[in-house]
Amino acid sequence: MIALCCVRPWPSSTFFLCNMLVIDIDKADFVVVPGHSSSRAVILTAESPCSWKVMTNAPARYRVKPTAGTLGAGESVKVSLILSTGSVALPETLTEWAKDKFLVKAIPLPAGATDVAERWKKAGPENVKQFKVLCTHTISTAASPAGAAGSPAAASKAAEA
Repeated sequence: MIALCCVRPWPSSTFFLCNMLVIDIDKADFVVVPGHSSSRAVILTAESPCSWKVMTNAPARYRVKPTAGTLGAGESVKVSLILSTGSVALPETLTEWAKDKFLVKAIPLPAGATDVAERWKKAGPENVKQFKVLCTHTISTAASPAGAAGSPAAASKAAEA
């Protein structure tokens, strides 16, 4: 379990990785339309310089863009979590996808660090902070109108923004 940090001027749906990284969601809600992609954005904001990575336990279904990067104090990045159902068979029930999640990892960086890959290799478990973003799914058998909230078209536009 992750320890939440002291009071900050952030919304109650915000989560912290030990005074290092602010994550604006704790779950990713996807509307599944057969043959279309659905995406959700996560905003990562650094409270102190850090390097971050976002990965999934189901790489055949999801894409993460960008997957990793570095942030200085106060900097933010928008990360798109994309569910692609085009080449994936939809389950009859959501039970098969119930354990889908994304893992956000972060390590502290000293100002001006250039050896980020080496720091990840040498970082001990006590230095790598982690947060799980769980997935929820709603299966829609009818195509949503283009541009409607939660529709594939709206999700694609949100991912591009």
